[in-house]
Parts: sequence; C-alpha cells; structure tokens
Amino acid sequence: MEKTIQQLQSIIEDYTPQLQSIHENAWPTKPNPAKWSKKEIRVI
Repeated sequence: MEKTIQQLQSIIEDYTPQLQSIHENAWPTKPNPAKWSKKEIRVI
C-alpha cells in the first residue's frame, strides 16, 4: 500500500506543473465533438 501511495504522489508531483501550465482558455476546447474537453475530464 505504501508503494502505491508513493507512486500516486510521484505522478501528482510530475503532472501538476504541466496541468497548471495549460492556459485557462484551453480547458473548455474540444479536439473534436466525439472527444472530451480538458475541463470535462477535470470535473469528473
């Protein structure tokens, strides 16, 4: 269980700066009608 927690913490630490670097206007943009926007994924 500790290993899983450490892996999740590492993933969060690695991806947080990348997600924070995405401009706010890009979140609701859908790549195409069949895909989810970043905002829709983030809400769920």
